Amino acid sequence: MAQARHYFETGQWEACCQSLNALPELQMAWGLKLAQASQWQAAELFFQTLLKTHAQEPRFAQGAAHNLGLCYFLQNQWAKAENHFRLALQISPPSSESHFQLGLLLHDSQRWGEALAHYRQAWQIQPGRWEACQNACQILLDTGQPDEAVAWLEAACALPDCPQELWQLLRFYLLAVSDDPLRQARIYQSWETRFMRPHYPAQSSQDASKHSANSTGTQKRRLRVGYLSGDFGQHSATNTYSALFEYADRQRFELHLFSTRPLRNPEGNDRKSSASNWFRDQADGWHAVESLSESALAEYIHAQDLDILVDLSGITGGHRLGVLARQVVPIQLTGFGFGASTGLSCLQGRVTDLNLSPPENPGWNSEPLLYLSQVFHWFPTALHHKAELAAPPCLSQKEVTLGCGNNPFKLSRACLETWGQLLQALPESRLLLKFSGLELPHVQTLLKQRLQSCGIPVEKVGFWGHSSLWEHLHFYNQIDLALDPFPYQGGVSTCEALWMGVPVLCLSGGTRAGDSILKPLGLEQWLAPNREAYLQIGLQWAQDRGGLAFWRQALRPRLAGSILCQGAEYCQEVEQLYRELWQRQQGIV
Repeated sequence: MAQARHYFETGQWEACCQSLNALPELQMAWGLKLAQASQWQAAELFFQTLLKTHAQEPRFAQGAAHNLGLCYFLQNQWAKAENHFRLALQISPPSSESHFQLGLLLHDSQRWGEALAHYRQAWQIQPGRWEACQNACQILLDTGQPDEAVAWLEAACALPDCPQELWQLLRFYLLAVSDDPLRQARIYQSWETRFMRPHYPAQSSQDASKHSANSTGTQKRRLRVGYLSGDFGQHSATNTYSALFEYADRQRFELHLFSTRPLRNPEGNDRKSSASNWFRDQADGWHAVESLSESALAEYIHAQDLDILVDLSGITGGHRLGVLARQVVPIQLTGFGFGASTGLSCLQGRVTDLNLSPPENPGWNSEPLLYLSQVFHWFPTALHHKAELAAPPCLSQKEVTLGCGNNPFKLSRACLETWGQLLQALPESRLLLKFSGLELPHVQTLLKQRLQSCGIPVEKVGFWGHSSLWEHLHFYNQIDLALDPFPYQGGVSTCEALWMGVPVLCLSGGTRAGDSILKPLGLEQWLAPNREAYLQIGLQWAQDRGGLAFWRQALRPRLAGSILCQGAEYCQEVEQLYRELWQRQQGIV
């Protein structure tokens, strides 16, 4: 043993390995130490020797093969890594760790179908292997399989030590497969109890609000309003709330913006930075807080002495609901930018409207509902105004083209099966799908399998991938009728389709974005009460080429002149709500 240690410390690796032949535990441990120090050749020698000399002992042979795979993986020697992970899996019992690492390798190699299979096996061997669940669900969601992802996430969240990240995924993607309020309540309330309630202040929010140093003042004093978001950049959500900054009454309101995510620019141009600069210009105070923990951010926001804090993210990426749970501002609101419940019962309200949350059937909500005449607002940009309208394709070709430009996670099985029935009922039809990632062959492969399983003839489907906003708008010139997914409906995508003159077929219910957009426009004829009516309306409009041509020119002016695009009036109504809530909190009649 002493001699082996001497060889090890002096770098005489072959002599060390020979001395350790009878001590495989030490050979494994010292090989790992060398790998951790990135001494790859030496580590490989230890593991290769161990694999050769202890080939009949599964525990050591499997560990040596797996560790060799890791060494090669970390050196980007993919083929060797894959061979050794597979060798480790041939040894009984199969290793969850080897399945997971092989899944990672295949995932990075864009062999997503194989990666998914190994993530599943890693989970079956070791339920609670959170990384396997998270990575697999990302593949499922990126390839239009939300039902399978949600089922897996529900199983994960049923385990006692499930991390909050998976709960957050479940809460968001549940909207894509279910509009059952009882199911939603069970999941959201469990999340709140486990992760949020420990942060709730001991005193009530009403009592806590009295401790704000800025809570006193005249009825008409300038209110300090903070906006919390991860999307102050080139993001579709900004089109729904930018009017709150464009038309803000700066004499009555002081605006502070808290940006919770780095403003990345994946397209290699300055559109994102330009968009974030626009928001900076609208603010009295710009706060880049992405690096702060939730507790630190809570203290930071509390120190700004705001009257109202408005969450713009809901449960989407970049949210900081843990900050809101700490009740850092007397009045905390949500509902702009994302039209569903956060699951927090400590907020003072969620803004909505009668179409999104009808009083007779508002769905499940953790927050009190605050009604506006129209909560969903859309702010067309200069680029939208430049986009030219084109005649419906069906006027110059035999086929009618259906299309959807929504994210793949919204493609529930119920939705795809309904689309399959519609395509089969329309022999001269095709379907165009567009979302970022669909330009990749491995994404198309898994999506095609999904479409076939839902009864959609793959030969009738065309695929459009990532594009600029300008190209995205012109995607709608290629289709005659837009199909809105369900139960998680389109919002901005619906407005963009209508702006480009394309009727949108929606199913009432679910997230109710279709109700909130089509009803104010007087377009209830495209809002189906059930799946059977969805099919009937789709068939009717697909065969009415004259009607499609009429609406191609009529939709844009109707949308532009509607309540959805009246930014100044919208902002005034929101600011009036802010003032009323503040007065009520102050006890001012």
